[in-house]
Amino acid sequence: MSSTSAERAPDPMLTAQFWFYRISSYLLLNLIDDPAWLALIFC
Repeated sequence: MSSTSAERAPDPMLTAQFWFYRISSYLLLNLIDDPAWLALIFC
């Protein structure tokens, strides 16, 4: 039984979690690293 990813939709919760972690890690690496963003967040 061969099923490709095209014919079987992934679990929406897993997909949402995956994108949430990708976006949050991207924000942490790029935005929090910037001193101007830190000033905006904490002031």
